[in-house]
This record gives sequence, C-alpha cells and structure tokens, in this order.
Amino acid sequence: MDHADIKRAILDVSLKLGTELGEEGLTMRAIARGMGVSATALYQHYESKAAILRELRTTGVEKLNAYLAPAFDEPDPIQQLRRNAELYLRFSREHPWMYTLINETPEDWGVHNDDRRAAAMNSVERTFEALRLCDQRGLLLEGVKLEAAPLSIWAALHGMALLMSSGRVSPEHSRYPSEAPEVVIERFADYILRGLLRV
Repeated sequence: MDHADIKRAILDVSLKLGTELGEEGLTMRAIARGMGVSATALYQHYESKAAILRELRTTGVEKLNAYLAPAFDEPDPIQQLRRNAELYLRFSREHPWMYTLINETPEDWGVHNDDRRAAAMNSVERTFEALRLCDQRGLLLEGVKLEAAPLSIWAALHGMALLMSSGRVSPEHSRYPSEAPEVVIERFADYILRGLLRV
C-alpha cells in the first residue's frame, strides 16, 4: 500500500475503534494492533492521536454532508429544509460517535484547501439557498432574519440530537417516554419549519 492507502486504513481502523470503544479506547497502540503493525509505524503517517482525530473530524463533516445531499434534490425548498432536518437527526443516531466527534471541537478549516472547505460548507450553503428561495416567496415569518435562520435550524437540530443520544428523548424514558424515534424526527423537523416559515 502507498502512503495514501495506509492513511485511509488508519482512519478506518480508528473510526471502528472509536465507534466501539469511544475516544478513551482509541490509542495509537490499539490502532496499530488493529492494523497488525507497530505503534512506531503509525508515526510515519500521523504525528499523534490528535492528528488522527483531526482528520476523522474533517472526513466526518464530509460524510455528514454527503448524507444530507439527497435533501437538496427535492424540487421544493420547504421540502429540502424538512428532509435536511430529518436526515441530520438520522445521521446523529446512525453515527453517534462520529457525530459527537465532529461537534465537540471546532475544526480549523483554514488548514484545508479551497475544495475541501467548499465541500465542508456545502450543506450550510444549500440550506441558506433554500431559505433564500423561501424568503423570495414571502414564506419567512415576520421577524425571522434570513442570515440567522441557518444557525437557528442547526442549534435546534443539535439540541434534539443530544437529547436523543442521551436517552432523554426516548420511548424508554422512565417518566416521560417519547414516541418512536422516526415519529419524533418527522414531527421535530415540522416544528422547526413552523417556527421559521408560513407552512
């Protein structure tokens, strides 16, 4: 394998370990053991565990954006926003460790090239574009600021993602059981839109 292939293999093993054991179980020694090499060999490709985590965060954001991309194939901007919200919450449930990783530490996108920065911001830009189309059609509620709306959507989604991952919004909650996750996701996406748009 060449250098790029080895780096990809390191990331694959690291993601598997992180998903199964959390960050505490993700050590250079464990990664090396998972690859069948010495820990020393890893340092020829990544200078530290922090560097591996940084790359995992970057690729995690790219995976999230790829997961959200089908939302923007919808012809109607309201449906784009609704499906984007639903997919975001589904991603957080299907990839809980990666979701936590990409949100716990702000990524310094200044160290990446223009193409990678653009790819990382793709879903944000497309969310703004869908909101702009809604604004042009007079669908934004009075008082809603177009520039602030994407942050409002993300903050709401991130809060619900954390509540679901912690079990505070769950059918198994001991005192306040919720409906099934898919029902919660669909209703919450609708709730967000009703707070911003005339729908």
